[in-house]
Amino acid sequence: MAIIGEIIKKAVELSHTIIDNPDPVLSQQKVFHDLLNNAKDTAFGKKYNFRDILAEPDPGESFAKRVPYFDYNKIYNEWW
Repeated sequence: MAIIGEIIKKAVELSHTIIDNPDPVLSQQKVFHDLLNNAKDTAFGKKYNFRDILAEPDPGESFAKRVPYFDYNKIYNEWW
């Protein structure tokens, strides 16, 4: 029965997330901001100055200018 309670709890939490922010652009901006914020103190985040990117008026544009494109092999070889 505890499993059913957890499933219901997660469903309620998810429904609030969906209803609270119906705009997909705002939702993506929030996720992007949260990802940068969580990674700002990692080696990758420090190298590409995620703290500075977060302070910019348009963090998405700043990120695109500062962080190079990585395919799987390149990021694996350089960072993992």
